[in-house]
Amino acid sequence: MPVITAINRQAGRNRVSFRIFLDDEYAFSLSDLELSMSGLRVGGDLDRAEATRFAERAKSAKAYGLALRYLGIRFRSERELRDYLARK
Repeated sequence: MPVITAINRQAGRNRVSFRIFLDDEYAFSLSDLELSMSGLRVGGDLDRAEATRFAERAKSAKAYGLALRYLGIRFRSERELRDYLARK
């Protein structure tokens, strides 16, 4: 089972996220809220299914954030939003 070897803070535009490293390799990022709710700690271990689930949730959260920011500029059609997310 992979071991969490590091959790590094990553500051970005208007948000804070944390990079999670499994066996000294970058695996996924979580927001500060997601990290606090997950209970992940350095030295803890995850099975492959859990690591995959966290990575998929991180991708979904990123897409959701991109969509909200894009829609915040002006109203968009469903097609515009789909095309934008496909490019990203």
